[in-house]
Amino acid sequence: MSLRGHWQLLVLGFIHCPDVCPLTLTQLAELRAAYPDDSLRIVFISVDPVRDAPQQLAEYVHFFGEDIIGVTGATMELHRLAQSLGMEFRSDGPANRPAISHSPIIALVGPDGFLRGRLRPGFDTQHAARELAARIRDAS
Repeated sequence: MSLRGHWQLLVLGFIHCPDVCPLTLTQLAELRAAYPDDSLRIVFISVDPVRDAPQQLAEYVHFFGEDIIGVTGATMELHRLAQSLGMEFRSDGPANRPAISHSPIIALVGPDGFLRGRLRPGFDTQHAARELAARIRDAS
C-alpha cells in the first residue's frame, strides 16, 4: 500500500505500551470518524520491530479502527523516519523486554511526503477535525 498521494497522521508507538499508545490510537480513531471524508490515513509506526510482528501489529491497530495502518521496519530506518518528522524514540534493556520511550507527537504528512503539522494527544477531536479539513483544503 502506498501512502504517497494521501494525507496522513503518523504516530510512533508499540503494542506493549501500557497507556499513551492505546489512548492516542483511540483518539485518532475518533478523529478519523469526525473527519469529513476518507482521504485522511492514520498510520501507527511500531518502534518495537522485534516484538511487534506484522500479524500482531495488524490485529492491534484493527482493534482501534479498521482503517488504521500498522507498519514497522528496521530500527535504523525507523530512527531516520522519526528524525525526519521531528520525533525520537529509544529502547533500552533486553530485546525481549525493552524499556521503550517515544515522542507522543502525531505528525501530519502531506501527499507529497512532507511534514505539514503536528498534533499532541489530548486534542479536542471536533476542533482538530475542522482544523485538519481547513488545512488540507487550503493546501489543495
